[in-house]
Amino acid sequence: METAPQTLIAALRNSHERLASLVHAISDDFLTSRSYCTDWSVAQVLSHLGSGAEISLMMLESTLRGEPMDREAFPAVWDRWNAKTPAQ
Repeated sequence: METAPQTLIAALRNSHERLASLVHAISDDFLTSRSYCTDWSVAQVLSHLGSGAEISLMMLESTLRGEPMDREAFPAVWDRWNAKTPAQ
């Protein structure tokens, strides 16, 4: 099954906007509570999603340039996200 890129992009945008609206509506206490992954708080799960999105964008950009992905850049992304407070 082939799907037009515009359809996929719209679905990703919708998912992003829905998650962002939900995150802005939750309390700081909820952010620091345990997620379904019992080793992580809700904020840590969101951090994982954010760093993953940033790394995925880096991968897309390097692919579009026809360059190999620089995996050495990953730790800096993770460090930046890990340094944020739960509310950030």
